[in-house]
Amino acid sequence: MSAPPSVPGEAAKPTPSAPQAAMAISMKELTSVKLKKTQGDRPQVERTHSLDPNYKILSGSAAKKAYGGETKGDLISELKLSHTLGGVGKLRSEQAKAQEESEKEQYKKFLAKFTAENFLQKIPERDPAGNEIPRWKREMLAKKAADKAKQESLDERARAEEARRQATVPQWKRQLIQQKTEEEKKRCHDA
Repeated sequence: MSAPPSVPGEAAKPTPSAPQAAMAISMKELTSVKLKKTQGDRPQVERTHSLDPNYKILSGSAAKKAYGGETKGDLISELKLSHTLGGVGKLRSEQAKAQEESEKEQYKKFLAKFTAENFLQKIPERDPAGNEIPRWKREMLAKKAADKAKQESLDERARAEEARRQATVPQWKRQLIQQKTEEEKKRCHDA
């Protein structure tokens, strides 16, 4: 079965693959190509990298220095670092990782202060009547004291963080927020 004859009123449309057909290479042409063999006396060409040849993977304190606060805000040093890392986006992600690691490290140090062992030394071995306090009871009291101190310290940190965040809010916006909270309080009291 053959293709239907074209309608006499329609002009033949070129197919979109016509330019590609002109560029096509036949199998005969491919097999007829002879490549010149080169001598092995030339050294192998190494793969080129778009990174700086002095590129080093930074870790530890060097990473903190490079990705941390010293370069943040300094446009020239950030651009130099971004070139060695392969782009500004990569630099930003590395800076975020370094910031996150330093915050985790600071939080671990913060929590290390509130262990029962640290507070056990503060618990007396004898009660006010002169009787010896058993070790298990001293450990329990130390754990309670550590938990209480930790909670108070966390609350203080949260208040300081909230105050710092509030300090960055413009005065006009603080007034609007205060008005909204007062209106909500009035609605709650009226209901």
